[in-house]
Amino acid sequence: MKFFKGSSGLAVLVVLVIIFSLASCEEDFNTIGADIINNNNFNTQSESFNVFASTRNLMSVQTNGLSAYQLGELNNPIYGARRASIVSQLSLMIDNPRFGVNSQEQEDEGATDNFTRTIQENEVVTRVFLNIPFFTANNAADTDGDGVIDSLDADPEDPNSDSDNDGVTDNQERLNGTNPLDPDTDGDGITDDVDTDTPNNIFPLRFELDSIFGNREATFDLRVDQSTFFLRDLDPDTNFQEAQEFFSNMDFSSFVGTNLFDGSFQISDQEVIIFNEDNPNTPDTDESITVNRRIPPGIRVELDPVFFQQNLVDREGDPEIANNLNFREFLRGIRISTSNHSDDLYMLLNLNMANIEIEYTFDRVNENGTANDPSDDTVEQDNEVFTINLVTNTGGIAVNTFETDPLPSAITNEIDRGIAAERLYLDGGSRTIIEMDLFDEEGTSTILEEVRAQNLLINEANLTFFIDRETLDLAGGITEPDRIYLYNIENNTILADYSNEVLRQSPSFNIFDGNITRNDLGNGIQYRVRVTEHINNIIRNDSTNVKLGLTITSDITNPLNITGVDGSAQELSIPQASVVNPFGTVLFGSSATVPEDRRLKLEIFFTEPTDNNN
Repeated sequence: MKFFKGSSGLAVLVVLVIIFSLASCEEDFNTIGADIINNNNFNTQSESFNVFASTRNLMSVQTNGLSAYQLGELNNPIYGARRASIVSQLSLMIDNPRFGVNSQEQEDEGATDNFTRTIQENEVVTRVFLNIPFFTANNAADTDGDGVIDSLDADPEDPNSDSDNDGVTDNQERLNGTNPLDPDTDGDGITDDVDTDTPNNIFPLRFELDSIFGNREATFDLRVDQSTFFLRDLDPDTNFQEAQEFFSNMDFSSFVGTNLFDGSFQISDQEVIIFNEDNPNTPDTDESITVNRRIPPGIRVELDPVFFQQNLVDREGDPEIANNLNFREFLRGIRISTSNHSDDLYMLLNLNMANIEIEYTFDRVNENGTANDPSDDTVEQDNEVFTINLVTNTGGIAVNTFETDPLPSAITNEIDRGIAAERLYLDGGSRTIIEMDLFDEEGTSTILEEVRAQNLLINEANLTFFIDRETLDLAGGITEPDRIYLYNIENNTILADYSNEVLRQSPSFNIFDGNITRNDLGNGIQYRVRVTEHINNIIRNDSTNVKLGLTITSDITNPLNITGVDGSAQELSIPQASVVNPFGTVLFGSSATVPEDRRLKLEIFFTEPTDNNN
């Protein structure tokens, strides 16, 4: 199996540029190729210049160290199906973990130390759960403040609406501690409007889920297997000096051992409530109706307890679990995959918050309140939960793998046309990116040199990408990406316009932009990226006119680059945020066959100094 090596990240360069802005008198729009050199009629003018763009096909992308991991299946009518699975290491929260009260060494010594309270604790794993939380909306709106989020509220602007039709208003149920989305909160057959014995706030809350695409009612088969593939930290091809990179086209399906779960699954927006156990010594109190903890909505499935008995709990005190280095060599991780989808369903998952909970029982000595008198000691069974993580912000490796349908011939034909392409195919994940040169296909031109010679002041410059609405509408069922991202693909760096947004501490990057513009029907029309400072640097500061890269982005604030490999097995640098976005679109290219009002173009607004006599 081949590993690829390459650039591991983006060196973010912050560039300060003074923008000269002069008042506009009139605006004159000239067509591509018109002579701007001798036009002195107006102080402020605009000009459109050629952009030479082409689609570049990707064979694979680096998929370890991502901000989110994809799981499921999604069919794109233009680009075909994508199926995502995950392989992840497991991480001990502490080195050399102890199960029960005493370490295994203490238990073993108890047989000879004449201390009767040190016993073999006989730990037995009873249940094991894998928890992978979904992303949820951080600011889910509750406009009327009645405790029901707007997306589930019968009337989001009326706190006296009755979303579950039980005769009690949503707001009153909030005050009562009953469930405004269930007419019988405690499930005793008595509706909330007449039930006087409903315990307060024991119902699971519902959340507005984020980053789940497709049919949320779909069912699918979920499978969790032991992974036998060793995800090493360092790359031997770099003499173990650089981190190992893992790629989306790697096939881990044959590197599996014990099956841990295999069953049907359907997602839910409800949290899971874990109740306390009833204490038999308090007959007047029922602890079983009090909440111990709440688990956010996500994937929660029960795994094979025997596997974790043999490979974790029975290893107490052994070198295999002395630290994470040993543990990840011994128990190499898990593989999570899906199949048999009733409909499209694609999830972005937060593995940093994922864990495996191992519930186990053990024997312990009850001193019965007589610490100095062991004669009345009894051995009782207790229980605890031991948690191991998947990956964390400080350690562990997870890898996304993608299976994708071959690109249709209509797309590959356009890719083969290079810069003469009529259409540009931009797809997230591991499929395609767009490369472009400004002014001409070599990055230099006589027009560029003439503009430089005029000492023009650049007021604004934009790249406008028009969406091929006809192609998308004909395909149907396309989820359009909300944002695109432009970067220096030649040097793997951000553009000066992006740097300015960082300096302004602008969380939305709305000047750099790249947001989709939609029509009244909600359909995308165009994307626009401001490149004013980039063009200023080229024209006024004699910077190199570098090749640019365009991708989809899931997070404009993340400029990190990772390694990609194209169809010719050549490495290139691509933004990490493009990998976790599964959507795609079709843009018009710069071919002369594209109508001029739809053609990809660079538009520059500039001011020519009035004392310029050239």
